[in-house]
Amino acid sequence: MKRMYTKYGYRTREAMAKMTDNDAWAIISELNELEFPRLFFELGLQFALFRTYGIPHVSRLLARTAQLSTVENAPKRYADTEVLLTEIYSNPSSSSRTLEAFGRMNYLHGVYRNSNQISDADMLYTLALFAREPLLWISRYEWRQPSDLERCAMGTFHKSMGDAMQIPYSPFLPSAPSSTSQNQNATSTTAPADNDADASKTEGGQGQGWTDGLHFLSELSTWAESYEAAHMLPDPLNHKIANETTSLLLFAFPESWKPFGRKCVSALMDPLLRRAMLYPDPPPFIPFLLQSVLYIRKLFLQYLALPRPGFMRKRKTTSQPNEHGRYNFLFYANHPFYVKPSVWNRWGPEALVSRLIGCPVPAYGVEGERYGAVGYKVGETGPKGFLGKGGESARGTVERLRGERVEGGGCPFRM
Repeated sequence: MKRMYTKYGYRTREAMAKMTDNDAWAIISELNELEFPRLFFELGLQFALFRTYGIPHVSRLLARTAQLSTVENAPKRYADTEVLLTEIYSNPSSSSRTLEAFGRMNYLHGVYRNSNQISDADMLYTLALFAREPLLWISRYEWRQPSDLERCAMGTFHKSMGDAMQIPYSPFLPSAPSSTSQNQNATSTTAPADNDADASKTEGGQGQGWTDGLHFLSELSTWAESYEAAHMLPDPLNHKIANETTSLLLFAFPESWKPFGRKCVSALMDPLLRRAMLYPDPPPFIPFLLQSVLYIRKLFLQYLALPRPGFMRKRKTTSQPNEHGRYNFLFYANHPFYVKPSVWNRWGPEALVSRLIGCPVPAYGVEGERYGAVGYKVGETGPKGFLGKGGESARGTVERLRGERVEGGGCPFRM
């Protein structure tokens, strides 16, 4: 921890107010790839996405587009979401890979935002979960608490992320400058947000902007809680989407273990989310068992595990494009999308376990084509209906961000 304060120099709130995009990314990268690789991305960010399915109008959209409500589409949609998030979280804020990922993401979201199927409140809530959930999981289950430096980095990074996605903060966050314009989505009937905005303004702040990432993170988290209280409601479609996602999480489990696995997933939910998903309360022994296992893990990491060295960074994707000009995932959790069918990936220890329990492994031929074994291009992610579309829109986003994000990464609170 002292090393990080020494390396980046943000020792006071005054210094943190000047934190740049790229420094915020570098700090988060250490959290994601060195300090807490399991709970930051693999659980924190994934559970943030899962939590959005507790909002009925979000579930209705997913069910209508059939992107997460069918067995056929859910694995590919999940993998493509991982591609975009990994590109953004694993590369410097001003890098071409990050900018291209924002270009594709903005195009895909824009189709639904422009037709008022996704509101600005929905976008801001999702951003809030990305900023909040990894820190909550780390605080609850990891071997140490995140520092103010790391929390500030999360706030700074996600303020910049919201800017890149053109998410308006006014009228939702009390300190949002009055010049922060809102587009027509703010009044979308998919998620009435006027009450949320009024409630947030009573918390304080005079619309003068945020002092630093800690200030922004605090307001964003407080607003997200009020949004959930108003919109996280029980709905059968929430349950349907949650079941499909849970099936992905438990894909490698033997059939006889899956009922127990579902109870474990339910135990990790808070009561509000569990009710919204229409999941029953788990038997009391399951939360106790999970908490015990996680506590033992915490003690092991705190007192027995050595620090993860730099050469063991847990990166999700290749650093350089392959011979096809594409990138590959380096590992996978259930379906081997975009994983190169190397000898190790097909016959290594993890692959042998996958074969033993009947799960797919990276392959050639027809199966390899199905899973995109040659790798991915960011511009090709998304539903089949969007393949070959959105290039001009994405290029416009990239050019805009190149102009906004100075080389080296500017401070989102001072731009």
